[in-house]
Amino acid sequence: MARSPTQRRLHVLGPTELVEDGALVHLRPAERRLLSILALSPGVSMSSDIAVDRLWNGAPPRTGHNTLQVHVASIRRSAPGLIETIGDSYRLATDGTAIDAIEFTRLVTSTTRASSEGRLEDVIDLGDEALAHWRGDPFADLIDSGYAAPERARLAESRLQLVELRLGAMLATGRVEAAIPDLEAAVIDHPLRERLWELLMLARYRLGRQAEALRAFRRVSALLGEQLGVEPSARLRALEHDILMQAPGAGGLRASNPHNLPRYEGAMIGRSHVLDELADAVLEDHIVTITGGPGVGKSRLAVELGWRLLEDHPGGVRFVRLQGATTGSDVVASIATAMGIAAPTDDVDTLGRLLARRSGVLIVDNGDHLIAPLYELGTSFSNADPDLRIILSSRRKTGVPGERVFDLSPLTLPTVGSDEAAMLESEAMRLLVDRARAVAPSFEVRVEEMDDLAALCRDTGGIPLAIELAGRWLPTLGPRNLNDVRGQERQPSIDAAIDLSYRLLADTDRQMLACLSVLEAPAGLRSIEGVSPPSMSRAPVAGSVVRLVEASLLTIDATQPGGIVYSMLQPIREFASATPEAEELLADARIWHADWFASLAGRLATESHDRIDRIIPDLRRAMRTLLDADRCDEAGELAVALRAYWDARYQTWEAQRWLDEVLGGDLSTAVRIQAAWSAGWVAYNNHDYPVALARYRQCRELAAATGDQLWFARALRGVGLLGLPFNRLVAESLIEATVPLFLECGADADRATSLLSLGGSAIWRGDSRLGRKRLELADDLIGEHGTSRHWVLSWRGQSLAAHQEGRHDDARTLAFAAESIAREAGDARGIGGALIQRTLVDAAAGDVASAAACISEALGQLPDTARIDHALVLLGAIPVLVEAGELDAARRVFSVIDAVYAEYGWAPVASVNPIAADYRSRLGDFDPAEVADHVATRDDALSVLSVLAN
Repeated sequence: MARSPTQRRLHVLGPTELVEDGALVHLRPAERRLLSILALSPGVSMSSDIAVDRLWNGAPPRTGHNTLQVHVASIRRSAPGLIETIGDSYRLATDGTAIDAIEFTRLVTSTTRASSEGRLEDVIDLGDEALAHWRGDPFADLIDSGYAAPERARLAESRLQLVELRLGAMLATGRVEAAIPDLEAAVIDHPLRERLWELLMLARYRLGRQAEALRAFRRVSALLGEQLGVEPSARLRALEHDILMQAPGAGGLRASNPHNLPRYEGAMIGRSHVLDELADAVLEDHIVTITGGPGVGKSRLAVELGWRLLEDHPGGVRFVRLQGATTGSDVVASIATAMGIAAPTDDVDTLGRLLARRSGVLIVDNGDHLIAPLYELGTSFSNADPDLRIILSSRRKTGVPGERVFDLSPLTLPTVGSDEAAMLESEAMRLLVDRARAVAPSFEVRVEEMDDLAALCRDTGGIPLAIELAGRWLPTLGPRNLNDVRGQERQPSIDAAIDLSYRLLADTDRQMLACLSVLEAPAGLRSIEGVSPPSMSRAPVAGSVVRLVEASLLTIDATQPGGIVYSMLQPIREFASATPEAEELLADARIWHADWFASLAGRLATESHDRIDRIIPDLRRAMRTLLDADRCDEAGELAVALRAYWDARYQTWEAQRWLDEVLGGDLSTAVRIQAAWSAGWVAYNNHDYPVALARYRQCRELAAATGDQLWFARALRGVGLLGLPFNRLVAESLIEATVPLFLECGADADRATSLLSLGGSAIWRGDSRLGRKRLELADDLIGEHGTSRHWVLSWRGQSLAAHQEGRHDDARTLAFAAESIAREAGDARGIGGALIQRTLVDAAAGDVASAAACISEALGQLPDTARIDHALVLLGAIPVLVEAGELDAARRVFSVIDAVYAEYGWAPVASVNPIAADYRSRLGDFDPAEVADHVATRDDALSVLSVLAN
């Protein structure tokens, strides 16, 4: 029999390797080096003198030629025909030998051509194929040889160009998230490559991460300056400017509309006509409710509708689960968190009117146990002529006037007596087969089993969740056995379908299912481990989770930042909490749940707010469990840790509710000190100064009694902040006294906070030089110990100082940077402050439309009841109105600001703020009493500003 041709490959893009018919040929180091030398010029003869000289890097032994012949002979024994002898020269034969460097170069050429012709998919595919050849440094066995340097450099540059082409094509075809990890690694490996930084900036901006894109520019700018003494290219600077200004076409890419929609495994079968009708209904009606029984697919349909609507709603789509909510306060907190709204206490009516000022789509899921607060919310919302669209999924309609209700029916069932083709076309059968093939792709429908399959579909009643559960077991048991296992439980109910999967579980998995029913929100594996029996280690927990997923009792969402999370559909949760295992375990599981989330308190201060958004339902439940168990210290530590989060989300009303309850309990002195200070901070931000002062004094007295200098200094700073609106210089002296105290404590972040307060106060009263000096001192500390809130405050202050000093470009850049950081952190209070600063800068530059849009957004975030906040934000409207020539409106705004300031005992704003004084002087003399009957409300201001913005 003739021997098949040898498949031979020589790899030099990395350590040299010779592969024959898939097997690695053993080569000695000198032999690998010789093959690398010849592969530099494959097919070209090389004299033995040059080969000897290169083999020993210019210092060959006396026996060099003989040793070279020994190496050649050894290679020929292992790979006949690979090295040819021509006279006194050697040549690497290319016939029958594939050399990865040659293949790589060919693919680079093809990729470059595809890029020039706009064939982006080919660029990605060819690029992936080419990069698969790359195993390390090219010609790694010749890394010490100067003669190999040109070829090594050429290949390395070709690879970089290829990486840039491929990543650029990924961004252009929408594969932005997939490109980010490769870009992050590329800029680390090649920190001076500006094109890679450009692509990284574009990718981050495309994902709506503007602040991270700007930080990338600062990093490359610093690297170029430190290592080369040059600035970034004009192209990179132009991109930074476009991103800073949020130019829609920055780099040809637009930030995608925001959303937090989950993704489901497997396609949605059927419902296409319902989805079309729902999409049309959302265009016409403010509130659309999807009703139906448990397991019928309401949540899935609502999410699919959200994905359908996302592209056409720049305001984004927000998804809120209410399965863990129990009161109207929980409804307000959950929806306000998702929408980034500063809502008051538990006022559902006010939340509805605030929602009406938003745009986009809000999906509220599993609200059937909270119909009363949802009715109140929907009524106030629809009476306000809203732009937002609300989609509810519930087992019952709310009854709100104008509500559009879609009652979701089960899937169509196979008809008894119909032929096989008609049966397979029914929605229930299509879903059953699809889910079976998701488990076993080779699953086939046999004609002789059609009646059993049809009976199985009919037993599910066409309920999608029941069908999915049955489909999970179908490939393993077969239709007849599955029907037999179901036994007497043949009635078409969702509990019967879940019970089948439940009965097929092992005892440990049943226990795990019961424990997981206490989780309120989708959870990662660590949180699941936290609510599991302490006797179970991580591996058994993970195994149980895998089996519950395989049984379709847990669902996976791999799209959320931070990794895979698992959740339980409401019908399964209700079933799991009523099992025999639940009767034994639920009380303990609730304690394990509280213990786990209480253990996170130490990390919450530095955790991203988006991450806390995802787990806040479980944190609320943990605090409730701890308080009910009289474990007040642990509940207090959680509430204190969440104070910064609630403040950043402008939801200090929720912080106040929890902290007041905590302080009414039996606390240790250490926790009481922290809770009292946190409650003082909350009251300060709510402008409830008597309560804030009382809490700060309580904190200070307790800290003094226990010798706790850190909390004493924090309380002293709080008192100083309270005094700023009344006597700025005296208040500054109190805050300044805390700086050396924090230095002694080693509390650099607190020292930075005090310096920021002092710097901002000095700039506010017109001393920009002193203010900038204090902010620079703070910046030195922020770089190592600061948070996003620190940077927002610093850049806002620096922008105001630049404005006062006439450095308008710097003022504009710093204001944009502050806003970007605040938006990235989800800090509503920081966003509002940055928008006010942008308003001032844009108005001074004559861009009245932009300034009006900024101040309108800031005003729109405030609840109706926050009078002092209205006054503070309306102060930013004055420059807009004056620059636009709306002097009467500006006078009315000044009147309402001074009136509100007087209520709080503050001095008139023009007497303490030089910028306000300048604009006040432009309005001429007027008597505030004369315009008292025409006091500007927030809505009055918004109506004027909306005209100016357009």
